[in-house]
Amino acid sequence: MTKRVGIIGDGQLGMMLCEAAPALELNTVMLASDASCPAAQLASDVVVGAMDDAQALERLIQSCDVVTYEREDLPRATVAALRTAEGAGQLRCFPPLDCIEMLQDKVRQKRWYADNQLESLPFRIVDGSIAALQDAAQSLGYPLVQKAPRGGFDGRGVQLLRSEADLRERAWPGETLLEQFAGAFREIAVLVVRAEDGERCHFGPVDMTFEPDYAV
Repeated sequence: MTKRVGIIGDGQLGMMLCEAAPALELNTVMLASDASCPAAQLASDVVVGAMDDAQALERLIQSCDVVTYEREDLPRATVAALRTAEGAGQLRCFPPLDCIEMLQDKVRQKRWYADNQLESLPFRIVDGSIAALQDAAQSLGYPLVQKAPRGGFDGRGVQLLRSEADLRERAWPGETLLEQFAGAFREIAVLVVRAEDGERCHFGPVDMTFEPDYAV
């Protein structure tokens, strides 16, 4: 029986998933905000609705054997509904929802790195008070990268604080992550996949190139 893979999201990554699916004998059901978008044109079937549309999500759940996502910023209610459906044996979610929840929260990510002794840029988690911000700046030095814990995507939720004046005038309130600025660097990406039986494979390293206009 051909498996039905639900895809939450209708951007370019969702489109590429749909392009690859036929070679793996998979049918795709996409939760898309617009049935006429390019990604939806390549899906086997489309459920029209936003990511936080409970009725559309339920139709997707009823249509699929497994669900994946083209981006990690799923609404909390969507994660909860998927967890309920998975717990009831209706479907399975890949990557695991626990992983998605960690990826959504930069503070949680950084703490996980530290707990698992993984290399990371020096960072501080601050409560938004000027005293905490200044203490972090003294420890990490300028410039500082400030990151919102949630909602950052494609450069959003990130800003560079270059001086004490920036810290006082532009720093975001509430809990945020302050990270030491990496400066000029080269970013290399490696895509690794793991099967349920533990077998792993990977695609070769790719040099990531970004438009200067989008630099922090």
